[in-house]
Amino acid sequence: MHGSVSQKHTTLVTCVERNKLYRVVQERNLVSVANNSRWTNLFSRLSSQRIPARLKHVAWPEVSEWSVWITPVPHYLEVVAAGPVHFREIEWVDFDCGERGLACDVCITAAGEAKLVSEIVAEVVRVFGYRLPSVV
Repeated sequence: MHGSVSQKHTTLVTCVERNKLYRVVQERNLVSVANNSRWTNLFSRLSSQRIPARLKHVAWPEVSEWSVWITPVPHYLEVVAAGPVHFREIEWVDFDCGERGLACDVCITAAGEAKLVSEIVAEVVRVFGYRLPSVV
């Protein structure tokens, strides 16, 4: 019985967090341009590259520090500087292609093949989970 109480608590917390996320997305008038399958596709294509990344969580005002990243379990990205974040909570992820001397083409190609929206600024590739409707 103890296990079921814990499971119910986890489910309740997840629902509360999900509702908060949806409220923030609505308040900021953001549009989702990604899903779990697309993010999974992107991260599996880039996992061998070891490109430093940072992320912007939809509900956080700050951006994470640059660091290594992993996908510890399905549907989660962990930028070591920020901890694990569910894919649905990612506003965008930046990949620092200049850090390792990689061409941005690697990231842009991976994002395109994963059917994700991306842009290049200097030697950084930004891949979006959410955007404003005016730029979708």
